[in-house]
Amino acid sequence: MKKNLKYISIFLISFGIFVAFQYLKPTPLDWRVSLDSRDKIPYGTFVLDQTIESFFNGSITKTRETLYETLTNSDSTSLTNYLIIAQGFHPDKPEVGEMLQKVKSGSNFLITANRLGDELLDTLGIRINYPEDYIESFWLDLSDKRDSTKIIMKSSDQSFYYAAPFVGFEFKPNDSIDFNVIAENEFGNPVAIRLPYGDGSLVFCGIPMAFSNYYLMKPENISFAEAMLSTLPATDLMWSEYYQLGRAESQSPMRVVLSNISLRWAWFITIGSLLLFMFFEAKRRQRIIPIIRPPRNSSVEFAETVGQLYYQKSDHKNLANKMLLHLKERIREQHFVTLELNEDTRKTLVTKCGFELNAVDKLIELSGKIQSANQIDHDTLNELNNTIDNLK
Repeated sequence: MKKNLKYISIFLISFGIFVAFQYLKPTPLDWRVSLDSRDKIPYGTFVLDQTIESFFNGSITKTRETLYETLTNSDSTSLTNYLIIAQGFHPDKPEVGEMLQKVKSGSNFLITANRLGDELLDTLGIRINYPEDYIESFWLDLSDKRDSTKIIMKSSDQSFYYAAPFVGFEFKPNDSIDFNVIAENEFGNPVAIRLPYGDGSLVFCGIPMAFSNYYLMKPENISFAEAMLSTLPATDLMWSEYYQLGRAESQSPMRVVLSNISLRWAWFITIGSLLLFMFFEAKRRQRIIPIIRPPRNSSVEFAETVGQLYYQKSDHKNLANKMLLHLKERIREQHFVTLELNEDTRKTLVTKCGFELNAVDKLIELSGKIQSANQIDHDTLNELNNTIDNLK
């Protein structure tokens, strides 16, 4: 036990040191690209969420629904700005139709994404090009200027630097489409444009990371996000996070069960019952200890059975010889005397064994009679048995 206690102590101390080390070590920075307005990590949009009210005079609403659901449920006569910040924007045909109808009536969209869906591009007739070094998720040393791309604002010639993989696409010239270039890269290719459509407009920007916490906290980059937001009128704003985060509802496979109060309680009761069952059934059970009865001494029963067999066969002499043989064995074990039953041993039986003289004389007489006879009758066998029993 002491030896085991030594190893247990070493294990507990080592485990305690490991836990303390894990607790005290600095928390590593989360470099995930979330673009979530609740995230304060470098690539969240918490800073934008806290400052966006200064750009718009109206209300600001966030939604986690598709554009089709948002637009069909809104007032068709209201003129609202729509903001979409996502790594990829891939609306389907009904969504594109509702969006263009809304823009045509006077609403404005600011869509900033690394990738645009083919349905939208084909409908508008826009052609784009993805840089070879573009990737959607990565680990990058942002302090290395060699990994940066220079972005130039057309209206002010002001320059901004963003990590090259963050610049999602470039717009190709198209004579059939009239769009205004808002910003371009160092090679003169547009990366942000404004496309008039009906009474409204669509603003596309290929650098969604410009709105992340990391770049909005850098004074030299904040002007780019301000310039992009200023392309929208200072009215109501609808900020859609669906295309980056999905729906606000739980994505658990159990969401249907958990959304219904009856099914939810049934699920909780089932889980609770299973846990209680496991708790009580996990206890060690003692197996039933079988009752082991001591071995029976069946010698007497065996002797009686054998005697009955001899008696039923009427082989009285054979049975009498065995009775005499058993008597001799008993005398040898109890009195340490080995002898034959005859006149020469008469005195020894009386003096050393303590038998009565009459019983010894009777026993010697019957023994001689049995040895000399071929067969004996039942009475003689019974008389021998009584004589042996009378020996004291």
